[in-house]
Amino acid sequence: MTGADLTNLNFLRDYLDQNKLMPRKKFGQNFAIDNSMFEKLMTSAELHPSDTVLEIGPGIGTLTERLLSFGSDVIAVEIDRGFCELLSHHFKNRPNFSLISGDFLKPKVQEELTARLNAIKTPVKVIANVPYYITTPIITTLFLSGIRYSSIVLTIQKEVAQRLAAQPGGKTYGSITIFARYYADCEIYAELPPQSFFPSPKVFSSIIRFTPYESSPYQCKNPLFFHKIVKLCFNERRKMIKNNVQKLLKGFQCDSDAMTPDIIDKLLADNSIKPTDRPENIDIAQYVTLSESLWRLCPENIKNKNA
Repeated sequence: MTGADLTNLNFLRDYLDQNKLMPRKKFGQNFAIDNSMFEKLMTSAELHPSDTVLEIGPGIGTLTERLLSFGSDVIAVEIDRGFCELLSHHFKNRPNFSLISGDFLKPKVQEELTARLNAIKTPVKVIANVPYYITTPIITTLFLSGIRYSSIVLTIQKEVAQRLAAQPGGKTYGSITIFARYYADCEIYAELPPQSFFPSPKVFSSIIRFTPYESSPYQCKNPLFFHKIVKLCFNERRKMIKNNVQKLLKGFQCDSDAMTPDIIDKLLADNSIKPTDRPENIDIAQYVTLSESLWRLCPENIKNKNA
């Protein structure tokens, strides 16, 4: 593969034909054919030759080749068996390359990946061109895996990137915003036109970078309960938060004395939230303190279910 220009569309088509491969819609495969995109991904990740990179969905290995040639160790996870065979063959003499064949989201793959990455003393960097349809599950899995990352750089759909980087008060601000920002700072690094890929998607893409907090500004006794509260609130994002909280308390089978309007107003005021606020107007820190207050009001049986 070394020396082959897989960003040349005609060459890429011939190369895929020769290997009896093709982009599969089932896996959301769109291959990068923009050389500047690779530079942006590596620059955004602040990549060094000594880094270990997790690449999710390497496909034909165009980015992989650049990472390996730069000197980084690459652990790749690929779901498509055809491309796994191709990658194994082309990188068989590259000692800084290893491949896990399987679905990144499956527990078995996560177990193997976690064992490999936790054996590395330094935090890992993630660089990946993510299939649009599984962007949220991939981000969720990355942050909940327990693996130490120094940066996560992803190519995703532009609209999703805008949601992840949104600020309170806007229509794009939502539960996925809060989930990701609970764990990391987030910024959009670059925008990519559809012509950067083959096949060309119908939408623009963005390179987004997450930098996990060294010391988190948000502390929850039960993060999963916190995320559940946020998601339930945004399920009815046009309702006032007072109504959402009342519904939550009822769903958690709290004592009726804890659900009076005065009690709910005080609970919100204690967390610097106005009863008339809507979910999109509440920042992450306020959701953290609100979830902690709601946790204290929950009966033990509900706490056990959400522990």
